[in-house]
Amino acid sequence: VVGVSALATDRGGDLYVGSSDGTGTMFLSKYTAAGSRTWRRSASGNGIFIVPKGIATDPSGNVYLAASDYDDCCLWNKLLKYSPGGQQLVNKEIGVSGVDLELDDVVVSGGALYLAGTFHSSWDYNPDVPDRVDGLLIKLSLGGGEQWRRVFGTPGYDSVNDLAADPSGGLYLTGFTTGNLGGVAPARRDAFLRKYGSSGQTLWTKQIGSAGDDYGYAVAAYSSGELYLVGEAGGALKGTRHRGGQDGFVRRTDGQGNRVWTDQ
Repeated sequence: VVGVSALATDRGGDLYVGSSDGTGTMFLSKYTAAGSRTWRRSASGNGIFIVPKGIATDPSGNVYLAASDYDDCCLWNKLLKYSPGGQQLVNKEIGVSGVDLELDDVVVSGGALYLAGTFHSSWDYNPDVPDRVDGLLIKLSLGGGEQWRRVFGTPGYDSVNDLAADPSGGLYLTGFTTGNLGGVAPARRDAFLRKYGSSGQTLWTKQIGSAGDDYGYAVAAYSSGELYLVGEAGGALKGTRHRGGQDGFVRRTDGQGNRVWTDQ
């Protein structure tokens, strides 16, 4: 195993670890809370290397693994489902016709499965080169049947890095944008926090920016309604001071995405 890139737990306290060998094979391993490995399963991709991007579990103990599969020219994505005992139940290709999709995370909420990702109109990951790059949220049944897709973005570069769900079915995405998603056009790049309802309706979007490059990397939602966002800021965010270079930050918001406090 070369690298571990995804991690999750289930209600019973078992641990699931997604890893890859740096080539065309990835692994999903199940451990007890005491650290004993219960099982390990492997899956191969179509490209040069495949990377686990997110793991989620459902109340029945099934586990879901989202992965992106890279090549010199193309990108593929997989959704895999395993039973608590490690039997593969679903192996589904996830894509967008005519463009390259990169999955970023998977969550289970309200008896459904949600995938978040970023798709590119060309195989180009340089945000300074004009290229339509948008965010994507997909809802599926726990059996892998697609129910809806929601695409969002600006004429610039809009990239999703993380997805979270709250107990009421709210869905939260974070990443960064070079355009105006829900505020004003950024000086360079702004972090964003965006909420969807379980039916796919956009509820609100907040942009978080400074005079520099700002990125949202991970979001967590709590039953009490508050949200926590972590990321990186290239300037002073509101209520903070810039310490130099790219600073890390953590922000707490209320349930509407309004800032409660920020530590940079």
